[in-house]
Amino acid sequence: MPGMVLFIILAIPLAAGALSFAARKRPAMEAINAEISSHPAMHDVAFTLRVGVNSGAVLAGHSGGQYTVIGDAVNVAARLQEAAEPGSVTVGPATRRMTAAAIEYRELEPLALKGKAEAIPAGGGSSSSTPPR
Repeated sequence: MPGMVLFIILAIPLAAGALSFAARKRPAMEAINAEISSHPAMHDVAFTLRVGVNSGAVLAGHSGGQYTVIGDAVNVAARLQEAAEPGSVTVGPATRRMTAAAIEYRELEPLALKGKAEAIPAGGGSSSSTPPR
């Protein structure tokens, strides 16, 4: 079944706040799946959550009647989300550097991401009730 992407722009000075926000979404997804599975026609349907978090400079503003952001940081976040395992939060190198003192990450293999000449180092883990460990 094709996926759906929810893109959230967080202007949080501390990247750890964004990671905590992302990690708290798992219980909501579990509640949605419980509700969906209670309907007979939907018993085979389940959603999974994959989160990619990256930090960096972006160009933000109105374009085509809507507010948008563009830039390498946005593109890398999208690719991290695509590469993430179901139920996990995958974090890019800039976010990892900014939060290393507060969060212990599980080392991931560098990721070959579309549009990047070299593999990107990443960290992450399960999206539990706490940020990635």
